[in-house]
Amino acid sequence: MTTQIRLSRPSRFSALKMFLTAVAMLLPTSLYADWNGGIKIPTDSVDIEGKTFYKIKTPENLAWFASLVNRGNTNSNAILANDIVLTEDSVTTNATTWVPIGNVTGDSVGFMGIFDGNGYKISGLFVDSLYYAGGLFGVVSQGGVVKNLTVENAYIRGRRKGAARSGGVVGEFNGDSIVNCEFHGFVIDSLAGGIVGWSKRRLAKNELDVGHGAVIRDCRNFGGVSGYGYSGGIVGVASATTILDSRNEGW
Repeated sequence: MTTQIRLSRPSRFSALKMFLTAVAMLLPTSLYADWNGGIKIPTDSVDIEGKTFYKIKTPENLAWFASLVNRGNTNSNAILANDIVLTEDSVTTNATTWVPIGNVTGDSVGFMGIFDGNGYKISGLFVDSLYYAGGLFGVVSQGGVVKNLTVENAYIRGRRKGAARSGGVVGEFNGDSIVNCEFHGFVIDSLAGGIVGWSKRRLAKNELDVGHGAVIRDCRNFGGVSGYGYSGGIVGVASATTILDSRNEGW
């Protein structure tokens, strides 16, 4: 007597499961590829209150904007269109080094435009010890505004010589305002702050008459700060600066 073996066909559910497994094996294990230092001009811009803003969508767009400012186009404006991930894993010294926006020395003019984080995050930032003003931004000068931004998973290592200054967001701030910004990471320099390393707005006579200076408002630090000279949770050193509704929960 011959025994017949009948093979059953896989169910639709099993077939779908096998298909999804095969697709998953073809996908990268990481959602983001680490930034390798490349730049790319943004494809979109938007006009806001009479000003043109570049829409930043990728790390390469952000690096292009930094190079634009550092070539002398200091009044340029930008707005994030989504989160920007420079390095996905915890930042180490092996990460690609970021060149700060407003990468200038001495009394040169820094970034004077508006940078609107639009409620998004920039993460995986590594700044090495090459600049006297270190951070996502090196120097922000008169009229400059940084707002609505979170910087996280960041390691900012300044020169640690003389009056070198670094901050989680801005190294040296001579600008108009920093509003609703947050930092998660670590900053070390001679003058170090969770948001700003050194805020030292130079006031013109008409500004002295009305008591106007730099404003840091609604900012939060959750990172570590170490200063060889001076350090602070929000600002390492400040003059002619008003700090409002901000808090330090870092270490």
